[in-house]
Amino acid sequence: MNKNLIINDISLSSVLSRKYDYGFFFSGYEERCLHLSTLLNTGTIKEKIIIQQPIKSDRDTTENFDELSETIGEHELLSFKDFKSLHFALAVAKTLKSLSNKASILIDYTSMPRQVYCDIINVVRTIKKPEQEISLTFFYAHGRHESSYKPAIIGDIYCLRGCEASISSFDRTIAVVGLGFDDGAPLRILESVEPNEVFCLYAYPAAIDGYEKVAIDKNESIITFSATSERKIIPSPLSSIADTYSTLYELVSPYLSNTNITLLPFGPKPHVLASILLSMSHKRVSCMYADSLRSTPSSVPATGEVTCTLITLK
Repeated sequence: MNKNLIINDISLSSVLSRKYDYGFFFSGYEERCLHLSTLLNTGTIKEKIIIQQPIKSDRDTTENFDELSETIGEHELLSFKDFKSLHFALAVAKTLKSLSNKASILIDYTSMPRQVYCDIINVVRTIKKPEQEISLTFFYAHGRHESSYKPAIIGDIYCLRGCEASISSFDRTIAVVGLGFDDGAPLRILESVEPNEVFCLYAYPAAIDGYEKVAIDKNESIITFSATSERKIIPSPLSSIADTYSTLYELVSPYLSNTNITLLPFGPKPHVLASILLSMSHKRVSCMYADSLRSTPSSVPATGEVTCTLITLK
């Protein structure tokens, strides 16, 4: 485990009672991207940043952006069409250039693309001075997805920036697949990586009773042909990033000295965040993703349940 990275699960009341130097929000098409802003006294945040991605889809994001802007008040806007570009990370670095020694940052990653919150963490790690202790508070609103989940069109495969493993001469590879509601992207990456062994991680308890069965059913081909025994199908709660990080670490730790390790987190965002943190903590662990596009993105309203996490970088 990394002694400079401390992960604690915290309550919603703790999130709402803290004061922040910076607050990052994401305006997207999901209804739940507004959930935190309706609960929070935004006067507790010194500098507020809204991140936006202009997209072409049948679902307009303007209404959510206008409502979020009005609710949180004066803010800086970071608008990018492609977060894979280094320009976004540089913009975050510019925003955070004056971190205090005890800076506190709020990140509502409910609807954020994973490269966005990955970049925020990586920028903080990069610019942090040895004497600084930075607190990152992550908020995630659980969501209710449509029962008919249409397959996505799969695009580019890539390593998340900041989650690239160091080059090795190992000839053996394991993959840990986070199970979501579409097996297209992980299957494509597995074909590219060609791992010797595959493990699967799914959310249980999940956001809604029965979602764990949906995830397992949707990924039947991966489970049947790659993760071929029950011990390789591992549950981890949606509500605890600390537990999921520990589960992942216990899973990969026997392989760290002699195996290439690839994480493919396609499950819920708390599991993605745990995977990103593990990859950033261990040079043998990479974290990969594939672009995906749905012609009609779903709205995803909040259920009212949340996952809140305090990450301290020393």
